[in-house]
Amino acid sequence: MYVSSIIHREICVPPSKLDWETPHEHHVVEALQELEGECVNSSQYITKLENIISINNAVVRRGSGDVVSDTKIEARMFMPVPQEIVEATVTSASNMGFFARAGRLNIYVPPHYVSGFEASDNAFFCRATGEVIKERSNVFVQIMKFNMQKENDLMAVGRHIYPHM
Repeated sequence: MYVSSIIHREICVPPSKLDWETPHEHHVVEALQELEGECVNSSQYITKLENIISINNAVVRRGSGDVVSDTKIEARMFMPVPQEIVEATVTSASNMGFFARAGRLNIYVPPHYVSGFEASDNAFFCRATGEVIKERSNVFVQIMKFNMQKENDLMAVGRHIYPHM
């Protein structure tokens, strides 16, 4: 599910990026662009910056010389919800299931959640329709459970949804 959210961030611009010709706000905007794709908590990540609401006064941090600004932005976030159906691209397949990716969300689909298909070494086949699930196939997956594995890496277990059944 996509949601719009207001995010507060402290943006640090190192002194090496500062010069007399470029306004400080330009460097802050560049740093904010790098937030796209970042996980903001255990279940959401930023897909797009919609609007920069404010860039507050810049303060020089003692010791490092970084210029620090408090910012407020509006961002579109992807927040996977259990039972939600997402379109994903298969990144690898084997007789142990397949992995797919929807944005930054990695989804594992075990073989018992791929109903109507037979597993082989690197693909799943449906005898009734001839459809093949293999690397780079687009599939619909229902999210069963998800969590954050490590920084900026969301992982889920899903169930393949076959649209023709």
